[in-house]
Amino acid sequence: MDRRLLLLCDTHQLEEKTQREDPEFHFILWLSRIMPKSLIIALCMAIVLIASTTALALKPSPALEHIISISEWAGKDIADQEAQNWKPNAKLIQIGISRMALVKKKDGTLELETTGWSYLYRSDAEYLRVLIDIDDYVNNTARSEELSKEEIEEQKLNKKNPLVDWDVVSWNALKIASEDYCMSLERGDTIYSLYIDMREVKGIARPVWHISIMHGTTGIITDYLIDAMDGEILRVEGPTYCSSPLPLPSPESKQDQGINGGIIGNIIGGIFTIIGAIIGGIFAIIAAIIGAIIGARRRKHD
Repeated sequence: MDRRLLLLCDTHQLEEKTQREDPEFHFILWLSRIMPKSLIIALCMAIVLIASTTALALKPSPALEHIISISEWAGKDIADQEAQNWKPNAKLIQIGISRMALVKKKDGTLELETTGWSYLYRSDAEYLRVLIDIDDYVNNTARSEELSKEEIEEQKLNKKNPLVDWDVVSWNALKIASEDYCMSLERGDTIYSLYIDMREVKGIARPVWHISIMHGTTGIITDYLIDAMDGEILRVEGPTYCSSPLPLPSPESKQDQGINGGIIGNIIGGIFTIIGAIIGGIFAIIAAIIGAIIGARRRKHD
């Protein structure tokens, strides 16, 4: 809201600023003197209504402050924008987990939560890594760094093709691997690595999840390749164990369960709240103008 317009509601401060010979406030002072008081009051009420309602509507949802897990899709739009700012022709070639947390639920069971993701982009012979954790996701920010030649050669990034959209999200891929492995967090099993890129599957390039699980007692790692389009286990290298499976949520779509839907609802609700406040303010101003006109005519007749 324009600070000069707000001074209509504080004539004492307006007089002080004008006395200090601030030219930009002379017009507002003149306007305050010629406008009917009823119109000024209505205008002030409309300003306060619109400003307060807008601030309330745009305030971050408390739900965002309690996010404990995000999927790879949550930060993709932010990462894509960061990469486009780096190189307009940048292409996403890989997404991998960068941070995980072991959470103890109210019932005493343990659960793994993904709290950070790494997005790799290529532009010709240059590579950029974009890192997004929960704080970045909530604040719509990201951290990025260009990769060294050593990292490029070590990870063989020059051989990776641009990543296409996938249907099996990370949590579903984790669930498939953990159930086949019979993963046990109580035993100390951990996710050693998790990422998605393009691989040739039956002669066709498809997005594939790479999941490595480390046994909590022996330290032996078992590697999984899972088709990110239909969830088929393509390959397992290493032993599997049958004890208690890892409890994991099973989202029905690419969106984070209870996060993105809530955000969309908050945004839509905020927009309608703002529109309602603006319309209410406009009607208040119109009513005041009509009232002032009628009052002026009555005084004229009297």
